[in-house]
Amino acid sequence: MTIKYAAQTLGLLSALTFAPDGSASAGEASVGADNAYLEIVVYEVADPVAHRQERFKAEGVAKDAMPGMIWWHHLKGEGNSAADIIAWNSPAEAKAAAEFIQSDPRFTSFLSGMTKVVHFGHYHATAEAEALRALLAAAPVTELALYQVADAPAHEAVHSLVHERIQGREGLLGGARLQADGASLGYGDLLTWTNPQAHKATGEAMMAQPDLAPFFNGFSEMKVFALFSNEALP
Repeated sequence: MTIKYAAQTLGLLSALTFAPDGSASAGEASVGADNAYLEIVVYEVADPVAHRQERFKAEGVAKDAMPGMIWWHHLKGEGNSAADIIAWNSPAEAKAAAEFIQSDPRFTSFLSGMTKVVHFGHYHATAEAEALRALLAAAPVTELALYQVADAPAHEAVHSLVHERIQGREGLLGGARLQADGASLGYGDLLTWTNPQAHKATGEAMMAQPDLAPFFNGFSEMKVFALFSNEALP
């Protein structure tokens, strides 16, 4: 996908822009019932070409067999890495589907093609599912940062500030803050960019701001920090 095409799609993405508090303004501005509930899986595969075909088959089965799935978006990472982001209507349906996939033989080839699961988690996003779907489909580059923090209240305060500061940065299309489901101290960022250089420049600019230091110094574990791109269907 080219930057020119991404620019042409910005009208479609107008539903997803950053609000003054740094959250995505599609629907509710904070984590809530109207916003997306996402399953995010980052993994490595033995054969990217063969696995792409198996994943496409698995998605077709999932659409028919797993109620509550809104969409399934696949991303290609560096080397043999990949990520799947799946939007669900509810946590219960997402968790039931995870058990179903493990037991249904139609997913065996898809699962066996994975050589390593880097991260698996469920997250509440600060944007609605359909707005995120449009954003992911149009973005040349998607950033996933998934991490644990030591101090949740302190992180949440500065997390909003970071998203406020990146408003209007060149190359940023939009995104959402993420909060892990359950009692864990897991958080994340799903951000989309026109190119990797814009992502790098924004990161350097944010890290140079002293009042944002608590954000960058507050991670207790970085689970995923990587850039991904869309991959053509087989």
